[in-house]
Amino acid sequence: MAIQHGSGKTLIPWNEFTTNLILRPGVLWLTLIIIIQIAGGAAAPDSDAFPSSCPEDAQNCYRIANEPYATNQTEVWFNASAYDLREAAGEWVDDQSLAIVTFDDDIEFHAVFRTKFLLFPDDLFLRTGCTDQGAYIQIHSESRLGVSDLGVNEERVEELISYLQNQQFEPMDECVQTPVV
Repeated sequence: MAIQHGSGKTLIPWNEFTTNLILRPGVLWLTLIIIIQIAGGAAAPDSDAFPSSCPEDAQNCYRIANEPYATNQTEVWFNASAYDLREAAGEWVDDQSLAIVTFDDDIEFHAVFRTKFLLFPDDLFLRTGCTDQGAYIQIHSESRLGVSDLGVNEERVEELISYLQNQQFEPMDECVQTPVV
């Protein structure tokens, strides 16, 4: 119910004001979150295995691996053991807000990151290995929903690489592949 002010202006009672400006946007936000979570679950990868490529013409994928996407790198090399490299990458993921590890077999790793506010799900896959030259990491980061990620996946991958490059690893003596259990 509106109240007429002496100047001819219509005033809205406080409870109607709060309902219109606070409650309805909250309901809208909650509804969007629910829809995004349902759609994100439906768009989840079929497996936790490291993907073979980014979708053709994707604007929401960044990949440093075989068939690189949005870069020309196929792996990033470190003078470290594959195990230490994998552990450091896992620590970085654990330190990120809104990220959960869904799969980890000590060689391949899958985590789901959620964006702030609307909680869109993004998948991050890691694979580590080694040769006599050192250990390497391959990374695939992809948004589940939408056409563009506004550079979020590339930024995430670059932050991880920067973190790993700033770690003090014990030099690798020999390549020992971590057995898959």
